[in-house]
Amino acid sequence: MGDIGKRTVQLDGAPITPDSPQLAALLPGPHRLSLYEGDRLLGWRDVVVEPGVTLVVGLTVQEPTERAGAGTLMLTADPRTATVTIDGEGPYPTNRKVEGLSAGTHVLVIEAPGHFPMTRQAEVRSGQVTAVIAELEPAGELSVALGTRKGGPARVDVDGQWVGETPWSGPVHPGAHRVAVYRAGDFRHEQDVSVEAGQVTSIVTEFAHVADPSRRFTHGAALLDRGRLALDLSGGWPYLAEVRASGGAHDMVEAYLGFATALDVSNTLTIGGKVRLLDGRKLALAAGLDGAWGFGAKSRRSLALTPMALGSLQMGARALLTVGVGVRIFSDRTGPKTASAHADRDVGVQLPISLAVDVRLSRYWNLFAHFEGNPLKKDRRLLDQGYSLDTHLYGRLGVTRIF
Repeated sequence: MGDIGKRTVQLDGAPITPDSPQLAALLPGPHRLSLYEGDRLLGWRDVVVEPGVTLVVGLTVQEPTERAGAGTLMLTADPRTATVTIDGEGPYPTNRKVEGLSAGTHVLVIEAPGHFPMTRQAEVRSGQVTAVIAELEPAGELSVALGTRKGGPARVDVDGQWVGETPWSGPVHPGAHRVAVYRAGDFRHEQDVSVEAGQVTSIVTEFAHVADPSRRFTHGAALLDRGRLALDLSGGWPYLAEVRASGGAHDMVEAYLGFATALDVSNTLTIGGKVRLLDGRKLALAAGLDGAWGFGAKSRRSLALTPMALGSLQMGARALLTVGVGVRIFSDRTGPKTASAHADRDVGVQLPISLAVDVRLSRYWNLFAHFEGNPLKKDRRLLDQGYSLDTHLYGRLGVTRIF
């Protein structure tokens, strides 16, 4: 170690001299040498020590230059082992002065093992010392992995919130947590874990549980798993027969396409989707939107747009009860223009209030009933044709095949 004058050298944060015994007995692995003048950091270098190898390390000192508009930052952090990056540069040790910073706002990211990182902004003033105090919150680390690589990654939720896909690891607050790991159509595993500050808690999930049955219904706010498909077949009033295909398009989105027929009165093609708002163990909420285009005999045509809100309650393991409310805006042509009775369009609004019950018969089959009422007095003239009347109360009964 050459002549360094009044400067001091630190090894892994501890001061050393040329005669320090730890220089001759360093453990193999990474270490950091830092050079200080008082409290000012002049430079540092990271080295890796290998068994039986003598290292000669040189430190390049970048002497600070005084310039207009420069200031100093003094960051005091707890724990003292924390490091800081300034505007993406670093990391620098904390509890030391960082000089020569340009005046203005700087973004600080303070990190330490076993703690949550902290992001702060500091306003540095020319010729002044800006003091920042940061106390990092202790954290534990949670690691979640699958016991097999078959089938690809699985979704990971911690305390009901999505955090990523397997393999996943990240900081969490010390204490008890509920971890859910699942993949569409394969399995769902839930586990309570206790995480301690500064410790790593690992979970390796096996294919021990079938997917949550609440995600195998098609008429509620508990949406289908991503990648899962379903087919509904039903009959009712005013549409005598209906077929609808649904699919989990995303973790939070379900899309569907349907066709319903009332013979020559109206045949309707519907496309729509639902977005998950809340997905609890017993209660689920979703928002939906669908558009319908219809055609029938005697030049009848129809268009309708229906935004809706849905709330579902899980009734044990085999049933889901759903209540919905929406606003249906429709514009119908109810006959040829040459017929004076139907020469004009029928435009109006309905307030559909619905009740649906899904019952799981087996792993792949459901039975459902769907009822809808419109409390507004105005009839929809499209349904006042031939055998059909707008009764303001509609319903259908059918089965669902899950794929």
